Amino acid sequence: LIESAMSRNAGNTSEASRDLKLQRTTLIEKIKKFGL
Repeated sequence: LIESAMSRNAGNTSEASRDLKLQRTTLIEKIKKFGL
């Protein structure tokens, strides 16, 4: 889910977080946690 949002938004965490309805910092924490 996170990987597809990141690819749709060309790696832009701000745009991907909007797609996923998460805060940007939460998205970054999940990326680090899961090693994406």
